[in-house]
Amino acid sequence: MQIHVALGEPLWWRDSRLDGVPLVHVTPGLNGVRKAVSEASRSVLPARPTIAAGQPAILDPSRAPDGGAVLWIQLLETPHRPAGDAAGELDVATAHGHPSSLRRTPTGSWHNSASTSRTLMPR
Repeated sequence: MQIHVALGEPLWWRDSRLDGVPLVHVTPGLNGVRKAVSEASRSVLPARPTIAAGQPAILDPSRAPDGGAVLWIQLLETPHRPAGDAAGELDVATAHGHPSSLRRTPTGSWHNSASTSRTLMPR
């Protein structure tokens, strides 16, 4: 899963050495990556997924307006159709907006086929 964000100013990390790094991986280490990959391979949402944070304007300033920045966040170990949650915090089977249960209706809105509710998403 990847999320793109436009920022009004450059991102400032708690550790300033990361301010000029174009791609940062946030992880508890190699064993954490191994565990997250193992959980995702079993269709389980990892308890501590590896997070990649890209700051493309660091390499190419034309990718963001003057004074602004662009950030993309990617969860590297995200199962296509989650069957469970390793952290035990989500009931994946009945979660509203579950990706595998969302279907686009003829009017362009999104319908959660797992329930009778409708979810509208920005176009």
